[in-house]
Amino acid sequence: MSCSRSSAAAAAPCGPAAEPSRIPLVVRLGDLEVAPENLRYGEAPDDDIPQLAETVAAAGLLQYPTVRPGRRGEAAHMVLDGRRRLLALRLLRDAGRIDDDHPVEVFVETDRARQAAAVVLTNTAVPVHIADVIAAMGRMLKARLDERRRAWEASGLTVIAWVHALQTEDRFGLMAELTALSLDLHEPRTGHVRRAARAEAAEIAVLCDADLSRWWTPDGAYLRPHSREQLLSMLEGMGAETEAPARMRKGDLVAWTEEQAAARRWTPACLSWAGEAESEADGAFEPADAATSTYEDADAAGDGSGEPSSGAADGEEIDGADEASGRGVFIVTPKGEAALRGAAA
Repeated sequence: MSCSRSSAAAAAPCGPAAEPSRIPLVVRLGDLEVAPENLRYGEAPDDDIPQLAETVAAAGLLQYPTVRPGRRGEAAHMVLDGRRRLLALRLLRDAGRIDDDHPVEVFVETDRARQAAAVVLTNTAVPVHIADVIAAMGRMLKARLDERRRAWEASGLTVIAWVHALQTEDRFGLMAELTALSLDLHEPRTGHVRRAARAEAAEIAVLCDADLSRWWTPDGAYLRPHSREQLLSMLEGMGAETEAPARMRKGDLVAWTEEQAAARRWTPACLSWAGEAESEADGAFEPADAATSTYEDADAAGDGSGEPSSGAADGEEIDGADEASGRGVFIVTPKGEAALRGAAA
């Protein structure tokens, strides 16, 4: 018994024992068409398709279209969910930025019931998590730098001569990419606040007019761990009604807060780099990370003894050190010292 002519069907198990499956596949853009059962089949592209096309060009597809194998007289793969993404890709193709051979990652549904469910998704907005956006931007940055490296290698010039020969816009773009690559905001734990790195990021954010709310607003995953009081405080902070929501059950309150934040493009002030920049201007940032050294940093920042270096002489205090590193939270009492001496004997 042979499978369907499409590569998607060829990848699916054949015979009566086969189980319905969701198959990831990479297909040609030219082999995709909108399925007639798609709820928006035949509709003209909306005004937001050009913006979606630019997003796809910059970060790729964050959510892959769902397709079914084509039937007689149809394209090889028919889009059940993802019509606007397909239209955005076609807009890029028509502009000459990609072609019909452009690879598109899709999910293939071979089961009729699952195909019907996928059609329903066309009318459902699926939220994109901020982590997916960050990962996509990281892939985009790596791809662009790899492209620049290949261009430099092919030029036969020295790095300095190649950069000098770039157009001003391209040179500034390279500078921005290298800045993004060099910025490290990793903090191994909540008690290890790298103030110098945060200050650097805050300065870049101000120069770039960075605004998280353009890409993300608080979603259910972010809001659920917060208490009712905190959720109501968020609503108050964004200027939304709080009297009726105060009587809601926790689940309904989370959903309401998510909806209001999305409608207002609101994000908590604590997630804004603007707050970090203001703190830096007020002198809250140390010029180095000495105030927040950890045991992991000790050998690099201290004297190699395995103890964290405070960056100050004995008895000397560093501004902000107690607050940042938690020093003073644990106190060794005389009884504890006696127990430690006994254990070491």
